[in-house]
Amino acid sequence: MSLRSLASRVRYDHAYLGQIERGEKPGSLALATACDDALDAAGELVAVFRAQRQPVSTAAPGSNGLGTFTTSGPPSADATVAASQSSWRDTRDYLAQHGPELAVRAAELYDPGWQVAGTRAIAAPHWLPAAPVPLENITLTWDPQPPEPRITGREAEARPVLPLRVPGHAFTRYTSAIRYLQPPSLFENRPSYRLLDLAWGEAAGTLRFGLSTFFEKVDVAEPLSHELASAARDGALSWAGLPFRARISDPFDLAARAVNPGIGTLTIRRDTTDGSGTFFLLWRDPTQVLKGNHYCVVPAGEFQPASIGPDSVSADLDLWRNIAREYSEELLNNPEHDGSRGDLLDYDCWPFYREMQRARERDQLRAYALGVVLDALGLNAGIVTAVVIDDVVFDRSFRDLVTTNSEGRLVTSLDGAHTLGGIPFSEESVRRFVHHEPLGSTSSACLALAWQHQAHLLPAASRSLCARVGNDLSATRGAVHSPRP
Repeated sequence: MSLRSLASRVRYDHAYLGQIERGEKPGSLALATACDDALDAAGELVAVFRAQRQPVSTAAPGSNGLGTFTTSGPPSADATVAASQSSWRDTRDYLAQHGPELAVRAAELYDPGWQVAGTRAIAAPHWLPAAPVPLENITLTWDPQPPEPRITGREAEARPVLPLRVPGHAFTRYTSAIRYLQPPSLFENRPSYRLLDLAWGEAAGTLRFGLSTFFEKVDVAEPLSHELASAARDGALSWAGLPFRARISDPFDLAARAVNPGIGTLTIRRDTTDGSGTFFLLWRDPTQVLKGNHYCVVPAGEFQPASIGPDSVSADLDLWRNIAREYSEELLNNPEHDGSRGDLLDYDCWPFYREMQRARERDQLRAYALGVVLDALGLNAGIVTAVVIDDVVFDRSFRDLVTTNSEGRLVTSLDGAHTLGGIPFSEESVRRFVHHEPLGSTSSACLALAWQHQAHLLPAASRSLCARVGNDLSATRGAVHSPRP
């Protein structure tokens, strides 16, 4: 806000505030208290003021060393900036440590009817199809001139979460603060696909996209998360204490902000002997990626072109191609197709992609969309999918399965062993990770929805289970009605 606006709120002369801002006058505890109240800073400004006024003993210039004097002068401009940036980092650290818990509290702010399968993700009813939709039945359309987002992260309500860059001036974008103050290993502003509309029909779907950038998404999502984390540290959450979140009155309004979805894929390795399945997860390292310190389905990544070349935008507007690239990067640790190159990716000449395509054509690999969901904390969107791969294909295609990649550690079993087998796709495993482990919100929805549709994804295993249950019931009925010895 302007100095005049602040002066009006705290009832101080704006010229006097200008002198304080420039470091020409020291200010006072009374002013710090007034600013605290006016800006709902919950005592933070008073605490910073007092910390900066601690007496410092120094030797008098030119003295003979026999005496010292104590000064309590105004804080330096550098100290004010440092305090602001330190507070920002503290909240970021709190967010990284308590992300899953904060996601639960964020979900509680919204209509319970939006909750996805008992997870922390939310979705409008029409965002979820009645049954898994084969990817080949989904049509992606392109809008070359999407509407300008109304909410960008530069609104007045978002400014309290932006730290000072220099005295009197905060960072104007949250991504700029991340880049300069706490950058992860992977943080690049690449072209991204922006979701503009979606519709599901009978075993089919249509999604409409336009062009955006990764940072356009982050500049809204991260302030939302930061604001909630800061409020949560002070106690109960309310809409009154979340002004930036309140600006997004309808989280499913795709025109309001840049909704650039990621694609989260549950990979199910199908045992061809009995039709049962296993799955895999990734533990995301918070030092490597923007959102870490939790499990996620694998592969998972932003829906983006494979290169920065203009031809790539139309050529890579394909869910399966994006998933295949993520398989190569996350399970085999191949870096070639990370979106930073300028040349067009030739899928027909890529051996790994050809092998996966042949498996799809032979019905040894089946890929489905389960819907579109939002992470309640940052309102990030995710297209949740499931890919079922026959064991013979999986074991051949991923014989060089890695233990770690550039984003974290691959989880292939419940006992920590590294195998091609995977975690059992069972009610016990699903319940454990969805409800008792730090699993990302979108991944949680992906796993829960896949289990909800297990009979569709693994029909042979479902029939086998039903047969076993039926036999058990028959045996039980026989025991109940048999004569006592």
